[in-house]
Amino acid sequence: INPGTGTTTFGNTLNTGAAAVTANGNVRFGGVATAASIAIGAAATFDAAPVAPLSRTGTGDLTFNTDLNAAPGLLALANASTNRVVFNGAQTFGPSAVAAGARWEFGSAASIPGALTVSGTAATNYAMDQAFLGTVIPASTGSLALGVASANNLDFAAAGLSNSLGAIRPVAYTGTLTPNGGTYRLGAGGSMVQAGQVVGPNILNLRSTLTGNNPVTVSGGGVDMSELKNTFTGAVTVNGTGVLKVRSNENLGAAANAVTLTNGGTLSFANPAPGLLGQGLTFTPGRSVIVGSGGGTIDVAWNSGAVLGGVNALTGSTPLTKTGLGEFQLGSSNSFSGTITGATNGGVLFLKAQSQLPNVTGITINPGFTLNMDHAGGIGPVPSTGATRNVVNDLATLTLQGGSVAFTGIAAGSTETLSQARLGIGQSNVTVTSAGGADLIFSNPFAFTGDNPNKASVARLVAGTGTLGLTGANARIRLTGQADGWIGGHVVVGTADFGAYLGANNSVGAYGATGFPAYGAALTTGTIASLAADAA
Repeated sequence: INPGTGTTTFGNTLNTGAAAVTANGNVRFGGVATAASIAIGAAATFDAAPVAPLSRTGTGDLTFNTDLNAAPGLLALANASTNRVVFNGAQTFGPSAVAAGARWEFGSAASIPGALTVSGTAATNYAMDQAFLGTVIPASTGSLALGVASANNLDFAAAGLSNSLGAIRPVAYTGTLTPNGGTYRLGAGGSMVQAGQVVGPNILNLRSTLTGNNPVTVSGGGVDMSELKNTFTGAVTVNGTGVLKVRSNENLGAAANAVTLTNGGTLSFANPAPGLLGQGLTFTPGRSVIVGSGGGTIDVAWNSGAVLGGVNALTGSTPLTKTGLGEFQLGSSNSFSGTITGATNGGVLFLKAQSQLPNVTGITINPGFTLNMDHAGGIGPVPSTGATRNVVNDLATLTLQGGSVAFTGIAAGSTETLSQARLGIGQSNVTVTSAGGADLIFSNPFAFTGDNPNKASVARLVAGTGTLGLTGANARIRLTGQADGWIGGHVVVGTADFGAYLGANNSVGAYGATGFPAYGAALTTGTIASLAADAA
């Protein structure tokens, strides 16, 4: 049976006698199937039990609309599956185990065959209730998930369960949730798949206020708490494939509750005022985000912004990734000492006058992401103090592979120093804007990344306003420690006057001037003519 992308359905009895049946595509047995053997290679639905030895040669969903109590072959398929298994109608085959990696879904309370030991995910395609919790063995280590919305109260403490609660599709929970062991455990059900592609986690839209001295953990799926006025006290941990969506401070409970991201966990900021552009969320000064073991992700919606405004509001030493098209701002000084990667279409990391990342070790700029260092701007409602200090660690490595870097100075003497720019594949833009002669300084030679052996790079250096001038109230990009020929054809400028070159003993000169022989005196708009070889 090779039905391609469709499903072959046998509505009546199928009898192939002594011949074997191999179902390489999706198949539905509407009646009793009799054959020498049946091999299931894809998704299969059974409305009746077949009369044939069964085997599994591939993967795919299994749906059972007949009681497996009298169908040991089907029961063996169900128990061996590490995929999605759906039980409908009355099932009476007794106590069962949901294997790690498997997901069993039950169409009704009658579809639960008996006590369940859950190592994978057990989900209800009816409104989950306390009776369902009572069927789960307390020693179970897997997850429980909603398949449809539920308003029933769920008391995990009364059931003696420490399992995580999530969803297998975007659904709402509006009942009262009581945790066991002093911790709300949320997130389950894995990822949402559309057209065969993973597009994101399944979302539990939590509409049950979280209270008491109870920390929150989110893992293995998405949890939307953006409509809640939570009052709980305790740490918030987002782990692995877990995603926690918020849009206001009160979503995260007490003002001092910190959020820790581990193993790639994501804190996602939604627009606080849906439908209105430019709205943003500013964390209370006492709240912080800790990038823990395995790193984490900050996601900000395209029409929104998020501000961590307190001192050391961002800490940790492992990699942080910024995703989403919105702006992520930092205030005051932060001790974060890991790397930051702006993902493709990753929006903006905005470091304004009061911002500082003095310990960050590297920032990677991908296409659609902008690192914006603005000495002239204030944080949220706080105006700029006219800061002229660096907002990024001088020794941090800047990797340019298709995105943008912007620096806005506020006055003469306003400087920003970056240790080294590494050119990855793609065209990047570096823009300097100033009304007072600010300088963006690259203090080490440009280099190429190891995955860019063919030097498929362009870095375009431009002035946001006016020109890049050697003196006066112009924006400047200063290049120090550059050997002859470092640019070649890989860095271009938008004007004929590129700026200044800082040479030996801090001497300053224009390209092509005496003492700066690496470049020709005749500069054409958009290019620099190098008289030496490209940098290695």
